[in-house]
Amino acid sequence: MSASSKKKLRKEQNAAAMTQKQQKEMKDAKALKNYTLTFVVVMVLVVAIVLGVTISNPINVALDQSTTAITIGDHVLTIPDLTFFYVDAIQNYKNEVKNLYYNQYPSYWQLFLGYDTYSPLDEQIFDEKEGTTWAHYFMDEAIKEATATYALIDLAAKENYTLSDEEKKDLDTYFNSLELFNDLDTYAKGIYSNSVTGEGFKAYYSARTLADSFYANYVSKLEYEDKDYREFEKGNYNVYSSFNFAIYGVSANKYLTGGTKSEDGKTTIYSDKEKDEAVQKALKDAQALMNKESVEKFDEAIKALEVNKDNKTAASTKNKNTFYNNISNKDVQTWVGNASRKEGDMTCITVNETVTLEDGTTTLRPAGYYVVFFQGREDHKYQSVDVRHILVKFAKANKDDKSTTYTLAEKETAKKKAEELLEQWKKGEKVDEDSFAALAKEKTEDTGSKSNGGLYEDIYKGQMVEAFENWCFDKDRKAGDTGLVETEYGYHIMYFVETNEMTYRDHMIKSDLVNEDAAEWRDELVEKATVVEGDLSRMEWDMITG
Repeated sequence: MSASSKKKLRKEQNAAAMTQKQQKEMKDAKALKNYTLTFVVVMVLVVAIVLGVTISNPINVALDQSTTAITIGDHVLTIPDLTFFYVDAIQNYKNEVKNLYYNQYPSYWQLFLGYDTYSPLDEQIFDEKEGTTWAHYFMDEAIKEATATYALIDLAAKENYTLSDEEKKDLDTYFNSLELFNDLDTYAKGIYSNSVTGEGFKAYYSARTLADSFYANYVSKLEYEDKDYREFEKGNYNVYSSFNFAIYGVSANKYLTGGTKSEDGKTTIYSDKEKDEAVQKALKDAQALMNKESVEKFDEAIKALEVNKDNKTAASTKNKNTFYNNISNKDVQTWVGNASRKEGDMTCITVNETVTLEDGTTTLRPAGYYVVFFQGREDHKYQSVDVRHILVKFAKANKDDKSTTYTLAEKETAKKKAEELLEQWKKGEKVDEDSFAALAKEKTEDTGSKSNGGLYEDIYKGQMVEAFENWCFDKDRKAGDTGLVETEYGYHIMYFVETNEMTYRDHMIKSDLVNEDAAEWRDELVEKATVVEGDLSRMEWDMITG
C-alpha cells in the first residue's frame, strides 16, 4: 500500500476517533477538575450516613427522573437527561474561553467569561434587550446540542451506521477507568446533578460518541475540485497567506511632560495641550524611523531615539510567518496584505484612541504610531509533507543541574543514543514505515506524537523549528529517507513519509470548506428535527458554576 493510500485510510479510520478523542479529552479534563469535588461529595455522604442527615430528597429526585424536559423526534429526555447537555454546555463554554485567554491571563481567564461563576446563572443578565439570563443562554445551547445529537443518531440508524469495534472498545475502557476511581453513580452525581445516575451518564456519553462518530464519518467523505478551492478563496486570498514584518510602536504616553496631580495624589492629569504636544513628538520620532534599508538599520534607529536612551533592549517586534487573521491591528493588516507590497516597504500608521469630550460625545485622537517594515509574504502554494520522528532529548549528566544549556558531552550522549536507535531499526526484521512507527511508540520522548508513532502530517513552512523543517523540505527529499537532526530539544531520528499531492494552501482551504459545509449539513438536520418542550421548571436554573 502506498504512503498516500495509507494516509487516506488513516484519515477515514481516525476521523470519528479524533472527534471522540476530543470529546473524551474534554470529559477527562472535567473529570480531573472535579476529582476534588467528587472527593468532597463522597466525604459528605459519609458524614451524612454517620449523622443520619438526608442529602437529597428522594421525592424530588424521583420527580426529576419522571419529568419530561423535551422530546426530540421519538426521543424523550427527562430532567436528568437534559442536565447532561446543560452542564456540558457550560463547561464547553468555559473551556473555549480558557483556551482563548489562559496563556495570556493564567489567573484571570474567568474575567472574560462574561458572568460571575460564584452567583446563580438565573440572576445574571445575558441579553438585556431580550431579558434573558445566562441560564437561558446555556439552556438554549443544551437543547441545540441535544437536538443535533439525536438528529444525527436517527440518521445513523437509518443508514445502519454503528460504532466500530475499536470505538466500542474505547468506550468500555473509558467507563472502566472512571469506575476504577469511583463508582459511576458518584462520579456522575458529583459532576452533573444529584438526580442523574451512572447508567444515565453511560447512555448520554455513548449517544454523544455515536453522533460524533457519524458526523466525522460524513466529514471524511467530503471531496472538492480545484474550481471549488479557487471559488472559495475569492475575496479571502490573504486569509491563507502569512507575512513577515517588523513593527515598532511609538506611544505618545512616553512623551508626556508636565501634568498635575489628582486630589488623592495617585494619578497625573495632563491637559489637552500637553497631550497634543506628546502626540507631535511621537509622530516626529516615528517619521525618523522611516526609509531604512534593512531591519537592522530600523532597529539601530529605534535604539538611537532619545526616549529609548535608558532602554538597552529597544527594538522592533519581528513577526515571522504570521497569518493574516492573526494580525490584530486592522490598518497594519490591510497594509501588509496589499498585493503590491514588496520587501523593504515601510509605513507609519496612526493608532487612535476613543476619548470622551466634555459634552459627552466621543472622538478619536492619536495615541501613537506603528512603524512597519515589510519583509515578505508566503502564499503556501508548496506541497506540505508528512514525517515520522523519534526524539531523544538532551539530558543533564547532573540531575540537580536545572539550567537549559547543555554541554558538548551531554549532546554527544543524546546523539549516540539516537544513532544506536536508528541502527537498531535498520537491522530489524522489517525496515519500513510501520516498523519505524512501532519503534517511535516505544522510544520517542515527544509526548505530542508518541501515541501515533511519531507522525506529523501536513507540515507547513514555519510550523517546526528551523533545522527540523529544513530537513523536511529539502528539495531532494523522498519517501523512506532517514536521518538525524539536532534541535534545541535534542536529536530527532527522521523518517520521511511523503510529499502530499495537495498544496498547503489548498489543505487550509479544504479544511474551511469542510467545516462550513458540514456545519450547514448539521444545522439542516437540526432545523428538520421535531422538538417539543416539556416541563423545564425542575431544571437547575440557579446553578453556580464556580
